Amino acid sequence: MKDLWDRTKPGSTNRDSHEDAKPRGLSGAAGERGLVELTLTGAQLVDYRAEPRAQ
Repeated sequence: MKDLWDRTKPGSTNRDSHEDAKPRGLSGAAGERGLVELTLTGAQLVDYRAEPRAQ
């Protein structure tokens, strides 16, 4: 398995996408408000942070 840098460095074609992460509904009041939790791997977090955001 490649390390995090090899999987996420600029130009890498083998990336774990944050879009593959599955949301998990929360219990209690937070869940009733529709909040969810996402658990990201290090590579997914790098992918998420690298994506341009609307201002």
